[in-house]
Amino acid sequence: MNEDINEQNTENVSEQPSQNTVRDEQIRTEAPHTSVPSGSENGGFYGQNGGSYYHYSYTGANRQTTTVNPYAQNNYNYGYGYNSGYGYQQPQTQPAQQSKKSSGGKIAAIIAVSVAALLIVSLAAFVGGMMFTRGAFTPDVEVTGESSVTADTPSTVPDTAEETQKSPATDPGATVQTGLSEDQLTMTEAAKRTVNSVVEIRTEQTVSGTFMQQYIQEGAGSGVIITKDGYIATNNHVIAGATNIKVILRDGTEYKAELVGTDAQADLAVVKIDATDLSPAKFGDSDKLVVAQTVIAIGNPLGELGGSVTNGIISALTRNVTIENQEMTLMQTTAAVNPGNSGGGLFNMSGECIGIVNAKSSGSGIEGIGFAIPSNTAVKVIEDLMQYGYVRGRVMLGISMLEVFDRYTANRYGVKEYGVYVSSVGDNSDAAKAGIKSGDRLLTINGTEVDSYATAKKLIQACSVGDTAKVSVDRNGTTLDLTVKFTEYIPS
Repeated sequence: MNEDINEQNTENVSEQPSQNTVRDEQIRTEAPHTSVPSGSENGGFYGQNGGSYYHYSYTGANRQTTTVNPYAQNNYNYGYGYNSGYGYQQPQTQPAQQSKKSSGGKIAAIIAVSVAALLIVSLAAFVGGMMFTRGAFTPDVEVTGESSVTADTPSTVPDTAEETQKSPATDPGATVQTGLSEDQLTMTEAAKRTVNSVVEIRTEQTVSGTFMQQYIQEGAGSGVIITKDGYIATNNHVIAGATNIKVILRDGTEYKAELVGTDAQADLAVVKIDATDLSPAKFGDSDKLVVAQTVIAIGNPLGELGGSVTNGIISALTRNVTIENQEMTLMQTTAAVNPGNSGGGLFNMSGECIGIVNAKSSGSGIEGIGFAIPSNTAVKVIEDLMQYGYVRGRVMLGISMLEVFDRYTANRYGVKEYGVYVSSVGDNSDAAKAGIKSGDRLLTINGTEVDSYATAKKLIQACSVGDTAKVSVDRNGTTLDLTVKFTEYIPS
């Protein structure tokens, strides 16, 4: 295998979603609990649905401000905005006034300016490339020490707030309140009964940009109060990577929140605030919903409009939607969903929460297509997070993966074959125990060809605790058949 690839390139894992039709060159990792990439709050993914392409995106809002800007004197302009990433813009170089003595002088000046611009662009690309490929991954080298990828996450970049915040003690007796779906309220009555159960969530995390500038990225989302003493459910992608989480109640009271647990596969998380006498939501039975049933969504659209109520209907009960390489079964609704609505509640006319809003379909000419996690799915995950801090029964292979499906990426990493490569293996992980090594190219899992990172992740998630999986890999031109025995993944 090549010697130019090493495990540290997992810094760049899952920062951008893959597409079904166009392969990218990002290294992918299984995220905590479920071999799911955390993704960014606003990361999009194109999934094929009935022959058409839709842009599904998580609905967390974010904005960013610059905290370190060593290049300010060089006229780099920095901005922030909701639903947009950070960036910089270098003003166009204005050519010096040309001499009128001869056309040859003009041509020479133009050539000089072009060469200078080319050198600047090349230098920027070289620096950016060095930052992206710093370290790459080296075959047969396992990750060690505190940076080990035992949870299938990047070894150097925190993937969830769990890595940067100390989780409070869980409550083994904490449960979700349920309703009976007996009351049929008017829309105003249903909104009045539920609006105090939905909160605003604001987050901060430090991110590094090109040329090592650092930024404070501010995120915004929503949450649903679960218990009177301060357990609150939201989406995993709302709090992923956050170093600071703040909860704002309907009356404007603000609390600092601590992360209790998170599950990337279900895109759910639970945080805790030190409060009493809150207004918890009651959860209904999502299996009893019918298409065209009236619902209301309550959340914090744009990160600034907390407590907003929108209405609509249930458009479909089970949509298989792929978002950032994670296949999810969601409900579809026409209730307006915007950035910042993530983690908010979808309620029926009995005032019961029957879904947790987490995504929308966006694009030119697309409107009225929002998605929510069914309550019957959410309740099981939320209760495990409150009681144990993680979802029981999840398995984890313990590897980071790199997709190579174009000549440029293959040349960059010095590989001859296209495919999905193992970029790093976590210490004491199920993969390490089975003999999988960095640099291996995944061929099949349980007899199914691994043709993408998403396929590998799906095949792993299909396994349960105690299962064995047959994994075939190509190592330096030799095919090896390895056996993985899955154990329950318990986050540290």
